[in-house]
Amino acid sequence: MKIKKIIVSIVTVVTVALGLLVFFSEPWQTVHLPAKPSLPEKVSLLDGEKLKDEGYVRWIGRTEYSEGQVYCYYTATGFKVKFTGTELKVTFNATNTESDKNRPYFITSVDNETAPEGKSFSLTENTQTVTVAENLSDGTHTVTVLKRSEPENSLTSVKKIETDGEFNAPEKHTGLKFQILGGSGISGHGCLGSAGEEWTTANSSSLNGFGYLAAKRFGAETQFVSNSGMGLLWSYRGVENLSAAYNATGLIAEYNNNGSTKSVKATGEWNHSNWIPDAVIVNIGGNDWNSHISPLSGTARITAETQFKNAVKDLLTRIHNLYPDAKVVWTCNSTRSGSGALANEAVGELEFKNSIRLVAIDETKDGADNHAGAATQIANAKTVADAITSSFGLEQIV
Repeated sequence: MKIKKIIVSIVTVVTVALGLLVFFSEPWQTVHLPAKPSLPEKVSLLDGEKLKDEGYVRWIGRTEYSEGQVYCYYTATGFKVKFTGTELKVTFNATNTESDKNRPYFITSVDNETAPEGKSFSLTENTQTVTVAENLSDGTHTVTVLKRSEPENSLTSVKKIETDGEFNAPEKHTGLKFQILGGSGISGHGCLGSAGEEWTTANSSSLNGFGYLAAKRFGAETQFVSNSGMGLLWSYRGVENLSAAYNATGLIAEYNNNGSTKSVKATGEWNHSNWIPDAVIVNIGGNDWNSHISPLSGTARITAETQFKNAVKDLLTRIHNLYPDAKVVWTCNSTRSGSGALANEAVGELEFKNSIRLVAIDETKDGADNHAGAATQIANAKTVADAITSSFGLEQIV
């Protein structure tokens, strides 16, 4: 009897021991304490790969990241950031900064400002850090920096963006998008100057030109493909024509020893699916007419006019195939003479002509270098915007 009790006790102890062994050896019984959550990274400096991060910066226009910087080729190209802090500094790289006539100009717009509202500044050094916004209230702000000069004047890029606080995610643009194509007229060449003055980048601004101002009336974001002297087929000063530039990310100029323009050539291949416009404003043909078509006569003149009309149809067909829903406004000094008449004929031959509107604008030369001044640019912006509204039903907010 005593032996039986001992055996039972031994069996009980062994059973309990085996149970405990199984219990503690089962992996599902392992208890892991939750890891301490990490705090989001506070970023006050955007350089290198961070310049490409859409969580910190929204680039406007056709830009290209290369070698640790973002190239802003065309006019009206730049960026928007949102940050908590009191100031914003930007480090630029640029060419032609020593030239009083060609140095690049930008505009900074803060919070509720929209260019051309804001502070204008130029670059006077090849590498320069500019405090684009300062003495702001301690809080969250949005700053937009846009280039107002043209690609021919200077090759510009952004190397670094920094704040005394921290960057936040910028709001995405949810409104309309307008693509702006053309030469000097739509690029604001001399529009801040007066009749009789010579042209400089100081008295020029695409952000005061009728294309940008028309888009602003709709609250639209813009993308420019333009440069003074540009033609659809035939340009001045070796400037790449629009037919070729339309597929390029930007333009880069080369200069002669005396500083004059040698050429302005396309660079990079633009991915058209990156940005889909709702409307396209075109102002092209005057340079083709003056530099090539008008001096010709006879068969040569007829051939050149046919080439120009075919180029108009080709460009508009490309735009239509890329952006079937986009509406196009083709602006010119007259729809009855010159390049405007040729464009009018070409549009009439297109199956999708109902998505295109030709608009004659004021050709008053009240600005510098025999170009439209500020008052004419504002009037033309309204003319174009009203044509877009009446023809296509897009609503203006201004």
